[in-house]
Amino acid sequence: MTEEAKRLIRSLLKALHIFHQHGVCPGQFDESNIVLLKDGKLKFRDITFEAKDETGVLRNYQNVHLILSQLLPDNVPEDIKHLLDLMSSSRSSQMGYMIYTHASLVPLGNRFQFFLQMYEKLKSVLGRAEHQNILDAVPYGDWYKILEDNHLLNNSFHGRRTPYNINGGPTVFLNFYRNTVVHRMENHGQPLKYSYKKLRYTSDEFEEMLAVTFPLYLPKIQEVLDERKMLRALNLENLFSMEAQCNHEKYIYTETTSQETTPLPEYIVALTVYKNVKPVGEKNGSRDCWIMTKEAKRLIRSLLKALYIFHQHGLCPGKFNESNIVILTGKGKAKFTHITFEAKDDSGILRNYEDTHAILQRILCQQSPDNVPKDINHLLELMSSPRSINMGYVIYTHACLLPLGNRYQFFLQMFEKIMSVLDRAVHQDMLNDVPYGDNWHTILQCNPLLKESFHSCENPYDTNGGSTVFLKFYRNTVVHRMENHGQALVYSNKKKLKYTPEEFEEMLAVTFPLYLPKIQEMLQERKMLRALNLHKLF
Repeated sequence: MTEEAKRLIRSLLKALHIFHQHGVCPGQFDESNIVLLKDGKLKFRDITFEAKDETGVLRNYQNVHLILSQLLPDNVPEDIKHLLDLMSSSRSSQMGYMIYTHASLVPLGNRFQFFLQMYEKLKSVLGRAEHQNILDAVPYGDWYKILEDNHLLNNSFHGRRTPYNINGGPTVFLNFYRNTVVHRMENHGQPLKYSYKKLRYTSDEFEEMLAVTFPLYLPKIQEVLDERKMLRALNLENLFSMEAQCNHEKYIYTETTSQETTPLPEYIVALTVYKNVKPVGEKNGSRDCWIMTKEAKRLIRSLLKALYIFHQHGLCPGKFNESNIVILTGKGKAKFTHITFEAKDDSGILRNYEDTHAILQRILCQQSPDNVPKDINHLLELMSSPRSINMGYVIYTHACLLPLGNRYQFFLQMFEKIMSVLDRAVHQDMLNDVPYGDNWHTILQCNPLLKESFHSCENPYDTNGGSTVFLKFYRNTVVHRMENHGQALVYSNKKKLKYTPEEFEEMLAVTFPLYLPKIQEMLQERKMLRALNLHKLF
């Protein structure tokens, strides 16, 4: 399905899901009750509402099923047919969240994280003995035969040092699929050992190949998780927000706007900016570690996003301070108020970031003035530097402002850019600008999970290999991050640790705080960052 068609159908199903979440069902409707907006999304019109009940929910999905059946060709792909079958089924009244976030509608660029979040749920939340029972409901028992028709999948299957057990059932296929997606770009432009070919491809083309080879795999995993009431907690809807708002007027508050607000100086009095974290597996007091709270991140992100959008529209606000910023009640996001604009130029951009830097200094230093985390200091230094003129996108999407749940994909997208777009010989020169190349193997000894990752690699890491080896260690560590959850750690006296993906990312953030910001900065300097669309992870 094209991205345009996905967007259209997503918007329709999202509207229906939100209606149901608010306890209402539209009455009978058809194509005449739906209009297409300029942004390619659909909206309802001329409809009546009634109190939500199971009959109303079923009728709503049957109406949408009829509309889509008339729009789509007869010979639809299997994943889309699965969506249509769910909507026409009596189960639709219980499957609203899955229908709204169905795998067939995921933007290609986000299928990667969509699968990995479900994979981690299967591997870390459930007991190992339960995997087989759950995965028996997932298709492709003959997966190793199906993949033979594709050079890249064949290479992934045969290129493993420890051969896959083809009699191991769906659990082995799950591990194969995971290994294939996390290493998906490493054969880009390289000779394939088992096909003697060199293939050039994008990450989206790789995901297209997986989608047509195993079309029902992600929908069926999604379905079994939903049946066990485990899907909603993954917040997969966040992977469908592909379009950033770009109308600069949305970031300006006027008294005519019907929104309750709080002046910024008043809001920050009650704002908790930092939280103290104990890295998972470490003793209390072994390290004094702080990270920014999600509320503080949200406020600062919204302020920097507004500034970036203004600049994208060729505008610079005049001089401003805290009195020109209000916070939307209940949302915690900033809007500008009582400001003037002038045409964008370098001096205006510098002044804007200097004004914002002064505001953020007062917010970020009010609770921990002597111990601001290094990643946050990096953001502040960028904003106060003349380089801010060309660093707007890094500032707006800075790694320290990223929701913890998205650090995983944030890093992996940058990793793939380095490994697949660049010539291998260029890596070392690039990564020389990134810290921890000389001492990463020493730093990680403070944490049992990092020690386990370091020592359990089949081929020992070359500690003299510098930044390139650390990059691969970091990648291996994040993609296997939940596999030691609840398991005895071989290199830490059989200790068993229970933790969440967010707690693991907290540990990485306080252990190597400058790693993601510096990779981000390095890619920006080489004009390679913007193409990754990292703003979609915020």
